[in-house]
Amino acid sequence: MGEIADSGLVNSIIGEGAFFRGDINVTGFVRVDGNLAGSIKTNGKVVIGRDGRCESSIEGSTVIVGGIVKGNVLATEKVVVLSSGMIIGDVTAPRFVADDGVMLNGLYTVSGNQPKDPKRVESAKKPAEAANSWRQ
Repeated sequence: MGEIADSGLVNSIIGEGAFFRGDINVTGFVRVDGNLAGSIKTNGKVVIGRDGRCESSIEGSTVIVGGIVKGNVLATEKVVVLSSGMIIGDVTAPRFVADDGVMLNGLYTVSGNQPKDPKRVESAKKPAEAANSWRQ
């Protein structure tokens, strides 16, 4: 049992028809197919199933939404909203993927891949210099 907990493979599931009120702080995978009022915080993936309903803030590495989320979503890798999904709240992630027909309402901050070497950004030409360089 200790090996599973140490490897980060602990799964937390709120099943269909269940209602949970409170905060979930875990290491590993979280799946919600029922109703949740509170917050989810994990370093692993979070999946809100088609029948999942969350009135909560969600933090995870990858957050996949197939149900309804009313609250803010923060992902360190990406957020995916399936065609059956809906997010009412702010989303912050390096990558954002949304199927056709999803409903979104909020502020979305998608940072993309940040440069690994900040010096490279400082040494880049300024916009005016770049515009003039092609004329020469």
